[in-house]
Amino acid sequence: MYHYAHKKINEIDDPDLNAFFDEIALSRSISKDGLVVQFLIQALHPFGLPKIRKFSKLEFIPGSILRRKVGSLAKTEIYKLCMDLVVISKKHHIENLNGNELYSLINKTLPDNKKLQKSKKK
Repeated sequence: MYHYAHKKINEIDDPDLNAFFDEIALSRSISKDGLVVQFLIQALHPFGLPKIRKFSKLEFIPGSILRRKVGSLAKTEIYKLCMDLVVISKKHHIENLNGNELYSLINKTLPDNKKLQKSKKK
């Protein structure tokens, strides 16, 4: 069972997660609504499929949530969301991504264009 990936953003009351969603919404000029995983996919595809625009270190100021190391978030609700994304990706282990910055984990774990296009055709 997932902690947050399949919850609606407006039903989450954790201040850290809400700050995380705010950073993404602001950087990509998208609204904070829908399921968390849909919101994150929309953030990587702000111009629609198949164009992907991965997050870049340059988009976020040092000290922002998305620039923090995943391992430093271990006792937060954001880390639980990271675990959800890793499980969904089926290609990583959270322990191997603890040294990555959060924006990088999102880039690595969300479905790529080919997987999204296949799921749209079904």
